[in-house]
Amino acid sequence: MIVLGIFATSSCHTGTDADERKYEAMTRYGAWQARADETRAKVGTIETEQSAYLRYEFDSLDRSILDSPYPYWDKIQVFLDKKGIRKAKLYANPAKSFLTEEFYFENGNLIYAQIDSQGIRELEPDSIFRGDRYFFTKNVLVLALDSKGKRKDITDDSVKIKSVDLINESDQIKQIIADKQIKL
Repeated sequence: MIVLGIFATSSCHTGTDADERKYEAMTRYGAWQARADETRAKVGTIETEQSAYLRYEFDSLDRSILDSPYPYWDKIQVFLDKKGIRKAKLYANPAKSFLTEEFYFENGNLIYAQIDSQGIRELEPDSIFRGDRYFFTKNVLVLALDSKGKRKDITDDSVKIKSVDLINESDQIKQIIADKQIKL
């Protein structure tokens, strides 16, 4: 009876500490994956509704105010609705690069950004979910994917620096629009 009790007790333990850590990591990843799917849906809605938004294009003065680690922005478009900025798209000078950056906002907060090194060349220039993708919650990077959809280590210094650059650029774009007092 004692042997049976010990066997039953030991069989109730579901795994080692390593198994528990793996389960915890998978649970965490699943939660972030669900949040990424939710963000993708929001971005898709913004893209679908984009034609109804007010489009403002930065002039040369606006572009000169923008302090970006990438200094060759040729065109910057901002899309707004009654809630504020919903999307911003930055196009490089095609003589220097084909880079594009896109920012998506919800309630004034950056929720998603993508960098596409071949963005201007793409046949579908406004396709979403290409290039390097960055997912944010409350101005904190929560998930980063490379151009092939592979997860990036968000604790890596280069990924952290890129996310800070993206947040700073998005904040500057919001400030330029706020200073212009552009509203619907």
